[in-house]
Amino acid sequence: MILQCINTKLTNSLNESLYKAFCYQTIKNLSNTAIPQPTQIQQNKKEPEVDAAISKSKHILGKVITRFKAPIAYAFAYGSGVFKQKGYENEKKKPLVDYVFAVDDPLEWHKINFKQFQNHYSGLGKMSHSAKILSAIQEDYGAKIYYNTFVEIENMKIKYGVISTENLKNDLYNWETLYIAGRMQKPVLTLVENAEIEKAKYSNLKNALKMAILSLPYLQTEINEKDLFLIIAGFSYQGDFRMKFGENPNKVKNIVDKQIKEFHQLYTKIMLEDEDIKLVIQPLDNNKWKINSAERILLLKDLPSNLITQLLSVYSQQISIITNVKEISTDQDLANIINGSIGNIIKGPALSQSIKGIVTAGIFKSTIYSMEKIRKSIKGRREGK
Repeated sequence: MILQCINTKLTNSLNESLYKAFCYQTIKNLSNTAIPQPTQIQQNKKEPEVDAAISKSKHILGKVITRFKAPIAYAFAYGSGVFKQKGYENEKKKPLVDYVFAVDDPLEWHKINFKQFQNHYSGLGKMSHSAKILSAIQEDYGAKIYYNTFVEIENMKIKYGVISTENLKNDLYNWETLYIAGRMQKPVLTLVENAEIEKAKYSNLKNALKMAILSLPYLQTEINEKDLFLIIAGFSYQGDFRMKFGENPNKVKNIVDKQIKEFHQLYTKIMLEDEDIKLVIQPLDNNKWKINSAERILLLKDLPSNLITQLLSVYSQQISIITNVKEISTDQDLANIINGSIGNIIKGPALSQSIKGIVTAGIFKSTIYSMEKIRKSIKGRREGK
């Protein structure tokens, strides 16, 4: 936690006493807090078995990975081409399958991949004929990911993004852009495993869960599991300009409605086993959870460094300066501040990544992709789903 606070690059305008309270009081004083033991946590809950359909998807989608000669350290597939989403039942055209590849050396990776699959690259990427330029475009602009889209491979149309393993871990731990970390707060299908990234992924899920609980009104005493998942699924769309005109406005609900079991698998174990979270939220019957609001302060420990920066920036500008972390945990406006902070993290990288996508994919592919998004958005607005 102290290391994260040092690395937040806080400006001199931030209130020093609040900075110290947030970064040091949280870890020093909480250990002295009298914490009541939770009542009968249902440790015997079992995770649902993975559907046979998911296993089949993993086998089919994994074939794509084997086609690449360039080494992939970690890979996952996500989105409507992998998991069911409400509103896609009557779609005749199969959705694009989205992949993300984490690679240890982007320069070397693009060098090998461009030689093998030059036809995957469009726009500036194809014109450059240089792995060095491709790597620089990936690393220096937008959300530090390079996408090749509308690629045909293994009888599927796919879009794959390439990100360095270090940048992926940084986003998962610190929420630098929340561009990929936000996607990984929802169900994804891991195709190439990596122990270090799995640890970072767990941290990302845990922090998303903590923010969702803190987003609830302070006096709320229980919540339905689905409502909690709706909050989490909505985080990655905060501040994303595409939600205003390029995405189905019901997208978050459509995702959770059809993927409730996958969300349950992602988050229930954390809620039952994490030392801090299980003191704040405990299981009741019928997929409901009891909330112990008095211990919400525990959820402010070890937050992503970029989120700390955003939260401190807001609280330091208030007329009545908050200098105690517990005041933050009980703040009636905390939900709005969390959503605003997450939106501030996302909006810049989301916009610049979209601009980068036009340059790298080319006008033709970008137009097709955008028109398809707009079509689905209009359809969703008309049908209300």
